[in-house]
Amino acid sequence: MLHEIAITPSVFKTDSYASREVCDAEIRGVQRELLNRFVIRNGYEGRWYKQLWANKTESPNEAQKLLKALKVKGRIRPFQAVSNSIPLDSVAWCKEALASHRIEALSGILSCSTIKLEHREERLVCPIQRRDGAKTWWNTILEQGSHRVRRTTEGYLGALGVYLKHASHIVFMDPHLDPTKPGYQDFYKIIEAIGNRSGPKPLIEIHRICIDGISDRSVPSEEEWKQRFRGELSSVLTNSELNIEVFIWPDEHDRHFLTNLGGLHLGNSLKVNRNPNDVSTWSRLDNAAVEDLTRKFDAGTNPPNHRFKILER
Repeated sequence: MLHEIAITPSVFKTDSYASREVCDAEIRGVQRELLNRFVIRNGYEGRWYKQLWANKTESPNEAQKLLKALKVKGRIRPFQAVSNSIPLDSVAWCKEALASHRIEALSGILSCSTIKLEHREERLVCPIQRRDGAKTWWNTILEQGSHRVRRTTEGYLGALGVYLKHASHIVFMDPHLDPTKPGYQDFYKIIEAIGNRSGPKPLIEIHRICIDGISDRSVPSEEEWKQRFRGELSSVLTNSELNIEVFIWPDEHDRHFLTNLGGLHLGNSLKVNRNPNDVSTWSRLDNAAVEDLTRKFDAGTNPPNHRFKILER
C-alpha cells in the first residue's frame, strides 16, 4: 500500500548529522523507499517544501536532489495549516505534523535524533538514524508483503486512500467491472472519494473485457456499454467535476489498480461482499510491473474494442 508520512526539515539539513558525508549517506539510505512507498505531507498549505527549498544551501547535494525528485515525481501532498502561525524550525514542524495527524492520520514522522529526544514516547516520531529498528513504523512498512483487504467499500477506501487523495492518474483494471451489476453498485462511492479531495482532479480510467460476465458470454455493443456506465456514474462525475475514460478489451483475467504513484495487484474484483469476514489479498507491484501493464494497455499501440468517455464534454 501507499503510506503518507511527514518529515521534519532537520532530516535534510547538514547540521543534524556529524558531517555532510553522514547526511548524504542517511539520505541515500531512504531515497529509494521515499520515491516508491510514500507520499510526503507538505504541511501548512505547502510551506514545508517552500521553506526547505528556499534554504536548500543548508542541505548537501543528495538531500537537494531528493527534495527535487519528490516534487517532480508528485510525492508531495499539500495539507491544510493547523497551527496559528507558520512553523519556522523542525521542533515546530514536528508539532504541526502531530497536530495534522489528529485531523488525518499519518503512517509516521521521520525526524532527526534531536527531535526524537523531545518525543521519546511518541512512536509516530522515528529518527532517520534508527529507522531500521525492529519496532519502528518505517521497518514495519518495509517488511509488509501482501495486504488483506475486507471486500467492502470501506475496506477498499481504506486500502486505496492515499492513492485516491493524491495520484494524478488512476486506472482501475477489473475484467468484469460493470456499475449496473450486483456487487459493483457501490463503485460510485470510490469515485465520490476522488471527487471530494482537494487540489487538481486526476485522469481516471476503467479497463474491462468485452464479454458481459463470467457466466454470460454475450458481447454488448459499444452503445450498450455507454448506457450502463453513463446511467450509473454520470451524476457523480458531474457533481465532482470528474470524467472517466472507459476501455473495453477482447480479453484479460487479472485485476490491477495503477497510478502514477505505483500500483497494486488485486487478488479479487472490486465487487463488494456483505459478508464482513470475506477478505481479498492485495499486493504492491514494483515499478517494472506497473510499466509493463501500462504498455500492455496503451490504446495508442494496442487498440481496444471500444473506448469512450462517460461524460461527453
